[in-house]
Amino acid sequence: MAAGVDLQKNGQLLTYQPSQAKHLNKQFKDTSHQLINYSASAVGITYNTRHIKSAPTDWSDLTTTPYRNQVTIPDPRTSGSSLDFINAYQMKHGTQLLKVLQENGADIGVLTRKYSMQSSLAKNRRLWWGRLHESNSY
Repeated sequence: MAAGVDLQKNGQLLTYQPSQAKHLNKQFKDTSHQLINYSASAVGITYNTRHIKSAPTDWSDLTTTPYRNQVTIPDPRTSGSSLDFINAYQMKHGTQLLKVLQENGADIGVLTRKYSMQSSLAKNRRLWWGRLHESNSY
C-alpha cells in the first residue's frame, strides 16, 4: 500500500473503477479510484504472562526500561503484516518509534541483522510483536 500511496502522490497512477468495486468495504475505497485495498491485517502484541504482569497499552510502552532487550518484531522482508504495519505506522507517525525500539534492544529482523527469529536470543525474549489476524476486507 505504501508504494501505491507514493505513486499516487507523484501523479503516476491512472484512474480505474472495477465493476465489482461496489462490493468492497467503504473504508478501504480510494475516492480517486486509483488504489484498491483487498485485505487488511491486524497487528498486536503477544507476551508471556509469567514474566509480564501488566500488558503494554501503547506501542511507545515497548521503548521503556522494563522491555529493554525483550521485544522481537518479525522481519518485514519476510512478514507481509509486519511490513504493512511498519509502513503504515511510519507514514502516520514517522520513524521515531522504530529508532527508539532499536536503541532499547528490540530485534527487528532486517534492522537487527545480528539475530534472526530462530536465534537463541529471540527465543528467550518475553514480548513478541506479530500478526494476529489477516482477512479479506469484503
